[in-house]
Amino acid sequence: MFAVRAHEPVRIARAFSRLRTLAHEHADGWGVARFDGDTAVIETALTPAHSCPRFSAIGDDVETRSMLAHIRKASVGSVHPDNTHPFYARGLAFMHNGTLRHFDERRAALEAEIAPAWRATLKGETDSERCFGLFLSYLEQVPALKPPDVARSLVRVMRTVERICDVAGEKRSAMNFLVGDGHSIVATRRGRTLFTAHRHGVCFIASEALWPDEAWHEVPEDHVVLCEGPREPVITPLSAWE
Repeated sequence: MFAVRAHEPVRIARAFSRLRTLAHEHADGWGVARFDGDTAVIETALTPAHSCPRFSAIGDDVETRSMLAHIRKASVGSVHPDNTHPFYARGLAFMHNGTLRHFDERRAALEAEIAPAWRATLKGETDSERCFGLFLSYLEQVPALKPPDVARSLVRVMRTVERICDVAGEKRSAMNFLVGDGHSIVATRRGRTLFTAHRHGVCFIASEALWPDEAWHEVPEDHVVLCEGPREPVITPLSAWE
């Protein structure tokens, strides 16, 4: 996963170059959400990013103030357009890096927690889309789609997944979530690496330190990253949002 939020349009060629390299392992398609104000342009493909001319063209040609990108390594669900990130609704693009434990046997219980209106919109097979459905369900219970509401709703998703899918003494579900609306970015870290960088009005969030000459900072496990506008990201424990 990769996201950028900048005060002025910036080029993202270095990030996409590194993502193309990583796509030799994460070869099950890609997706990009590029924002112009409140409106997102969503592009996805099942072609591996390392061999997809369109993915290369986006990286080489685009300047953006706000973008999210995902390259997929399928762990749950087939390589299919309905399983490709980002998922998008209510002006929010959502991505997930990780896998829910015991998803196959706990899927029905997880879906029962999703509000009926959002459960009816499920199209694909993935645990990630179910997390998005939970997230949208919880957002219905808050008065506005502000970054703190997004953060609290993501943490509620994590707690629900813990309760339904995780087993004491076993490895926990990995839930690195990334959500953007064109103005702010919110991310969580659990079970996968996550890094931030900030300079000159540009905020980056990525699954790894994508290029060497940047002051990347690793996000601690069980923390939330909140990047409002291009300001320096604020990193807090999950418990701060409960």
